[in-house]
Amino acid sequence: MRYQGINHVSILVRNNERARHFFVDVLGFRQHKRIPVWFVGGSGVVHAVEIPDAPMEKPLPYDVVRHAAFQVDDLQEVLARLLRASLKPYQVDMQMQQKFLTDPNDDLSYGTETVFVADYDGNLFEFVQIGRGLFVEEADLFQEK
Repeated sequence: MRYQGINHVSILVRNNERARHFFVDVLGFRQHKRIPVWFVGGSGVVHAVEIPDAPMEKPLPYDVVRHAAFQVDDLQEVLARLLRASLKPYQVDMQMQQKFLTDPNDDLSYGTETVFVADYDGNLFEFVQIGRGLFVEEADLFQEK
């Protein structure tokens, strides 16, 4: 059996419109044509499941284990989008120490050289650029052989 990729990731949100704003307006995903709670980025989908009164556990500041990661072409562009939306992006090192990012031109060479951010409901996302940080030598890992 050959895997083609991850089809979708499902997340819990309290408000679908707020999730739409995060994925479409902030991150630049497309809203699925037939299913408005699916947000399409590249070849993958984030499926937002709205439960307005769901208890939302906020991840601990050092809890970067539970997250979804998006592969992007340009981390600086992602950083600029997150800051324009008044979100609080950060980087981590291998000991999970955080360095918050406050300027779109911040150097992104700290720690793993990836960028993390929590959405409005505390769901944690990582942004990865192949060819830098943990993924500096991994370009061929994501190619079909």
